[in-house]
Amino acid sequence: MFEACRAMCILFGVMSMIVGIFKEKCGFLIGGWNTLPQSEKDLYDKEQVFDYLRILLLKWAVLFGVGTGLAYVNPWFGVGVFGVWFVVFIKDVGLNFISKLEKFKKQPPM
Repeated sequence: MFEACRAMCILFGVMSMIVGIFKEKCGFLIGGWNTLPQSEKDLYDKEQVFDYLRILLLKWAVLFGVGTGLAYVNPWFGVGVFGVWFVVFIKDVGLNFISKLEKFKKQPPM
């Protein structure tokens, strides 16, 4: 479990850095983003959307970083970290990530 937690930590950390650097070019990481028409994408504040994604990936990297340390002590802690990540993943992403992005819609000017 130590190696699995370490691999997930590195994976999510690298993905977070890539999203931080390339921002909108990482739209393929958001399920359904590329299928949205451009007119609908323009309704969202893209900077906030990709900052949210970057922070989400970083949060998961930190979780697995802690899990790496705990799994070094006892491998069962690594199993627990995967369980916690699964719950956090479902809470943060759900079945439809685009619906979670509704809070980043631009407000129409008054």
